Amino acid sequence: MTEWLNVSSDTPRTAYTATASQTIFAVPFVFHDADHILVYDNDSLVSAADYTPTGVDDEDGGQVEFDTGRTVGHSIVIVREVPYELTTHIPASGPLDITKNNLQFSLFTMMLQQAIADWPRALRQPTSDEDDFDDLPVASSRASKYLFFDADGQPTVVASVSTSVAASAFMQTVLDDTTAAAARTTLGITDQSSYVGISNWHHCR
Repeated sequence: MTEWLNVSSDTPRTAYTATASQTIFAVPFVFHDADHILVYDNDSLVSAADYTPTGVDDEDGGQVEFDTGRTVGHSIVIVREVPYELTTHIPASGPLDITKNNLQFSLFTMMLQQAIADWPRALRQPTSDEDDFDDLPVASSRASKYLFFDADGQPTVVASVSTSVAASAFMQTVLDDTTAAAARTTLGITDQSSYVGISNWHHCR
């Protein structure tokens, strides 16, 4: 069993742009279990059956090797995700398992690092803000609504976008159309391709 793991300050997330048929990507941070590695290809989580991580418990990290080459230009993101759990306990009496406790402290550090790594990827307010954000309305009240910041900078929801911004209430009825035909209907435009002899229109005076 690993007696301890030195956990460096390396961020437990790394990203690459794949070259043609690339299969091997470095993992520049320590990880204790192969299941602690998650891999994304163009935002899609890759099945663990499609790659093999090596370098478990290597303080310098390791690598991920795919069974098949990646598509050139694809974004490959590798993250460490340690389950937030406590699996080691100090006994009330008897011998102290120093090895297990050292390893648990290493895992605590990894958990803290991944929480810190997630902070910049979330919607946050500056430390300098005087007031904390208010709570958002419950799900049933904010469903199908727009996220909006009021005059005090507090987050809330509105049923429609204010006319003081680029998208007016009318334009919202166009923006939610999913096809060109639906947009033409909203705008009251007839599909000109249905006219016979449309190619001769330019001759009209």
